[in-house]
Amino acid sequence: DDCSHGDAATEWWYVHAHVSGNTEGKAAGAAEHVSVFACFFRTYKGTDPQTRAPVWAYALNWAMVDVEGRGYTQHAMVDPDSPQVILAQIKSRQYRLDPRLEKAFHEILAQGTVPTPDVTFPSPKRQTEEGGVLSLDFGGNTFRRGEGEGEYVLELREQRGGPVCVQLEFKAEKPAYLHGQNGVARIGRHGEKMNYYFFPAMRVTGRISRESLTQRTPRGTKAGTPP
Repeated sequence: DDCSHGDAATEWWYVHAHVSGNTEGKAAGAAEHVSVFACFFRTYKGTDPQTRAPVWAYALNWAMVDVEGRGYTQHAMVDPDSPQVILAQIKSRQYRLDPRLEKAFHEILAQGTVPTPDVTFPSPKRQTEEGGVLSLDFGGNTFRRGEGEGEYVLELREQRGGPVCVQLEFKAEKPAYLHGQNGVARIGRHGEKMNYYFFPAMRVTGRISRESLTQRTPRGTKAGTPP
C-alpha cells in the first residue's frame, strides 16, 4: 500500500542509494562511488471552498555526493504558493520560531519569495498515483512502481528542469518492514497518524549524470555534510 492516504496530513516517500560504476575518462576498472537521497513530500494545507475536497502542498528534496571527488549538489523544490502557505502557518502559531528568525521569515515571505536555496517546481504537474498505482510526478521529478513486485523507478532533474540527471531502478531483495502497529505510527505533538514501512535491502542499477556534481564541499569537511 504505497499510494497516498487521504487521512494522513503529511506523507513522504524517500529513497537513498549508494552506487558505484565507471566514469568516462577514468582508468578502466576505476570505480566511482556516488550516494543519492531523494524525498517527495505531500502535506494537507486546507479544503477547497467549492468542492470541499482536500488541497495539498508538495515539496521535493534531493541530493547527491561524489565520495572520491568530494562533489556535492542538492536541490529543494516547493509549490509557487509556498510563501503564502508558510506565512499563514507562522501567523497561526503552527511554528514557534525565535523572534528574530520569525521576523526575517516574515520579510521574505511577505514579498512572495521562496527563501533560498529552495526554488519553485519548474512545471505545475503534481501527481501521486495513476490507476491506483504509486506514480509520483512532482514537476517532472518522478518516483513510480516498476513492473515487478518490489520494483521502483526514480528520475530526478535539476532545479530548473532540463534532462533527467538521475535515473535509478530499485528492486527489493528483502520484504518490507512495517513500523509501529502494523505499519501505522503516531508522530508529532498531536500524535498524527503516519503510515510507515521500508525495504531494508534493495538492489539498484541505472545512470547518474556526472555533470550534476557541480558544487564542491570546502576543504576540511566531509563530503555530504554541511560546512
